[in-house]
This record gives sequence, C-alpha cells and structure tokens, in this order.
Amino acid sequence: MVSIVEVTTRQQLHRFVDFPNQLYKDVPQFVPATYGDDLDDWDRKKNPAFSYCEARCWLALREGEIVGRIGAILSRKSNSKWGTNRLRFTQVDFIDDPEVSVSVPATFKTMLRQFPKADEKAAKKPAEAPVKPAEAGNAEGEGSDASKPAEAATSPLAPADARPVFDNE
Repeated sequence: MVSIVEVTTRQQLHRFVDFPNQLYKDVPQFVPATYGDDLDDWDRKKNPAFSYCEARCWLALREGEIVGRIGAILSRKSNSKWGTNRLRFTQVDFIDDPEVSVSVPATFKTMLRQFPKADEKAAKKPAEAPVKPAEAGNAEGEGSDASKPAEAATSPLAPADARPVFDNE
C-alpha cells in the first residue's frame, strides 16, 4: 500500500530533493538538478517567493521506501492580479507502478483541499482582460516581451487562502 506523507522535517526534505537522483540513476539522459539550489527553493528564509506564495510537498512511501514525490505552489500575488484561483504542481516524479501512478495524483488532489478556502467574493472576482505584450509592460513596470507565448498572460498558480480549482469539477 502507498501512503502519502507531507514533508515537514529537514530529513524528509533532503529525501524529497534527492529522490530523482535515485529514480533516474540508470537513465543516461537524466541531468540532475543542483542539490543545494533545490533545497533553497523550499527554504522560506532563502526563497523570496514565500512572501507571496505558499508551497507544500509530499512523499509517496511504500514500506518506508520513497516511490514518488509531488509538490504544490500557490501564489496569492498571481491570483490576485489575474482574478484566478489556481495552483501549480511541481516536482512530480514516481516509479512506474500502477498503484503509485493512481495514488499520488488522487491523494494529492484530496490533500490540496486542506489549503484554506478563500473568501467567496475574492474567489469569484472576474479576471481583467490580459494585456497583449505589444500594448504595455508588466505589473512591475518592466517592458513587454513579444516573444512570450500568449498563455503567459495567465498564471497556473493559486493563492494560499483559496480552494484549488480542478478542471474536472
């Protein structure tokens, strides 16, 4: 049986970050991430995105052995700007096993409902029309970049205080 455990300790975080190195060790095309950078990404003191984002990560375990991992990033700043209620999945890796490939996403979806729910009014706020790159710069006052794809105008992230929205709901 596969159990999903939220990463809450430094030791678990190290295991979370190292899992791809174990999973893909025999894959010649695998290029490992920089271990220290990956750890820093999850460090609230070192990653400035945590001033407006919430992130959580989980390990999938079978008999104490890691068989998968998955993370979620919710951005209040992005959702406020675009009037959305979205989240981003990150670092999704798991072994090639039917039980794991079903358990990880299903359990993750259930666990995401534990994020605090947004005020209903804020959650229903209509999004402003996206600004085309040629019309104006971004919200921080920087210039536009016409090379960015049109879908870059909306964000796949969700605020920490909102219930995630899933396509099949």
